[in-house]
Amino acid sequence: MTDSTLTPPAADMMSFLSTTPEHKNSEYETPVHTSQRTELNVIVEDGPDSKLRLAEISAAANPLLAAAQPLLCALAAMPAKLDAALVEPYRNLLVREMHLYQTLCDQANLRREHVLAVRYCLCTALDEAANNTTWGRRGVWPEKACW
Repeated sequence: MTDSTLTPPAADMMSFLSTTPEHKNSEYETPVHTSQRTELNVIVEDGPDSKLRLAEISAAANPLLAAAQPLLCALAAMPAKLDAALVEPYRNLLVREMHLYQTLCDQANLRREHVLAVRYCLCTALDEAANNTTWGRRGVWPEKACW
């Protein structure tokens, strides 16, 4: 896990944010330049791939907590300051992680009503944290409240 900067593996995860032929006309058309990637001050899990993460979630004493850990870390590390050009890519990264949370919980056969309740709480907490920052009050965050 890293904080303050994105390490090379985590920066590679953000490649979906660049404009490439396979992503044309998608919601991720905003290009993110390499210099901007290192400015994104978030915690990103460098480590386990989906299969390893699924195994960790399945074996955990509290699988919902294990599945939500990257989102909880992102909530705890919500940047106080964020360049306007990075707000949408940051939100897209969180949306992507939220979808991964849902997928992993489904694959781990966790009770759907529990998964949805936790997802609602995470979305609400992330929205509230972002909306309480100067960068979150303007731009894409208030416009795209739906996860």
